[in-house]
Amino acid sequence: MPILYELNPYYPGTDLSEQARTIRDFVNTCFKYEPVRKFIDQFPVLEPISIYILKSAILAGYWNSYYGFNWTKEQEISFWQLVYEKRHPQSGAAILTLAESYRGNGIKTLHEVIDLYFDAINIDLQHYFSLTQDGGDELEELRKDPELNKRFLLIELNIWENLYDYSLADIEEETPYIIQRCKGDANLESFVKSKIEELIKRKSTSGNV
Repeated sequence: MPILYELNPYYPGTDLSEQARTIRDFVNTCFKYEPVRKFIDQFPVLEPISIYILKSAILAGYWNSYYGFNWTKEQEISFWQLVYEKRHPQSGAAILTLAESYRGNGIKTLHEVIDLYFDAINIDLQHYFSLTQDGGDELEELRKDPELNKRFLLIELNIWENLYDYSLADIEEETPYIIQRCKGDANLESFVKSKIEELIKRKSTSGNV
């Protein structure tokens, strides 16, 4: 039985790689910063599942380790920078965790780490929801920037098409809401409407309506 409740999903019945099992067993019994960092530093590349295990153990579901390993903010930032450097190319979680650590420890604002969020979203569209759920007033402030708002809206349209596979009825229903988020910018509205028209055309052509 694991010591850390957060690691329960990664025990019997879970098909883990050798690296993931080794990391799981180590962080289940060793919580101190220096030994954990030294242990992780031996791996040239960290697999995505290994990064999720580290995140679960160290952070216990939060943005900092207060309820997990209770490291200092300097230790946390240094560690997640190391994980970022060693991340597998398809690990958006490593990028997202570093961004959240900067914000959760009061080191950087959302504006200062927004490019990290975009990098994570480029790997997995699901990471957009981490931004929208936890963006708060900072995100609303960023939406006032027309170019950033344009990027956000393009991501949402990408989600419509490639994550949710919206039907024509779904697109029609959601269009007024996304137009509202153009915040009265006529040029942006025109751009978004053109992108929606392109999406409708692709959907109609494919026959999957």
